[in-house]
Formats: sequence, structure tokens, C-alpha cells
Amino acid sequence: MAARPNLIFLIADDHRYESIAANGCSEVRTPTLDALAASGTVFDSAHCQGSMQPAVCVPSRASLMTGRNIFASSQNPSADDYCGGPYDGPAFAIPPELPTFPQRLRENGYHTHAIGKWHNDRASFARSFSSGERLMFGGMSDHDKVPYQPYDPTGAYPKDAIRFEGGFSTDLFLDSAKRFLTGYRSKEPFCLYVAFTAPHDPRTPPAAFTVDPATVSLPPNYLPIHPFDNG
Repeated sequence: MAARPNLIFLIADDHRYESIAANGCSEVRTPTLDALAASGTVFDSAHCQGSMQPAVCVPSRASLMTGRNIFASSQNPSADDYCGGPYDGPAFAIPPELPTFPQRLRENGYHTHAIGKWHNDRASFARSFSSGERLMFGGMSDHDKVPYQPYDPTGAYPKDAIRFEGGFSTDLFLDSAKRFLTGYRSKEPFCLYVAFTAPHDPRTPPAAFTVDPATVSLPPNYLPIHPFDNG
């Protein structure tokens, strides 16, 4: 029987296709992503299906996790529980009868390890991942003040377990991924899922990567400011 491959899944948050140099952008430098594109496969006809709520990442992640469209991958895509909830309401929840891809892998002998953001319900996360580190349940935060939680095998993830660490979120997630990869000793294959919180709002890069907005032009379909007050 052929050996089953290990899988590493990396996802950036709200990173538009045209914001990657390998896809034709001349104003943003993305050398690491360019190298991945050059050595792999680029899906240049993939499209976001949109959303029935302000957080487009919620149904997008649910679709990615389940392979279903935004209407089937949520318990209720038009529910009014978007604001103020613990992100376990029907607008955020992936139907329990709909398995996620890490859940399928876990059920078939894979060790599934998560790092970073999860803006869907905690129950679907719990059945998908067998371990994790520096987990962030929610939509957004300052990138140098992300509310992290350790992996909770009970799936509860109480608020009093939240902690904050110094450093930029991307660097901390990368540190966690390296720690998992260098320390993994099991004979079972693994799926490492790393969900970065950047470049999502508030779009505050580290000082070394700060760009003067006046030097960057916007495509015709961009708005110069948010059309609503996002705080």
C-alpha cells in the first residue's frame, strides 16, 4: 500500500488574488508566495462566492472546509446572529452532518493540527482537529495583539483561557508551524492547517514592511476607504 502523504495547508486572511506579484501585481512584493506559485499550481479561475453577512471569510472557510457552496455549508447563511455572539450561532456553524476535509482525514488515520484563525463554530473545529496551538476564534484583532487560545480537547475554549503574546501574528504562527514540523514523531500521516490572520483588517504590517499609501495606486473597482464604519 502506498504511503499516505503529509499535508500542509496555508491560508491568508482576505488576501486578494491581484495582490500577489506572481498574479500580475507590480506594486506589492510577495517573494515567498511567488516561489510557491512557481513551484506548484495556481488556480487562476477560482472565485469567492460572496456572503450573506459582512464577514465574507465565514462562508468562504465553510465552503473550503466542506466542498459545498455557501448556502449548503452553513446552518443558516442569512441568520441575524452575526453581531455579538460567540461565533457558534447558525450563521457561523457548519452543519454537524457535513464533514470537513480535516475531519475526514482525522477519521481515516491522519493527525490533524491547527494553528491560527477559525471564524466558524467551535464544534466543527473540535471534530476537525486532534491538536493545535495559538488558536484564534473570532474575526479580527490587531496583528500584534491576537487573542490566542491553547488547544482544548473538550472543545469548550473558555474566554479565561485567552492570552496575548508579543510579536506579529504571522511570525508567531510560523513559529508554531515550525515547532510542530520539527517535533512531529508519530508514524501516522499529518495534516497541518495554518490560518494566518493577516492581511485582514486592520491591515497593520510590521514596521519593516510599511508602505506609503500615496505610492500605491488602486484598481478601478477598489474603494479608497471603507464604505462603513468598521471601528
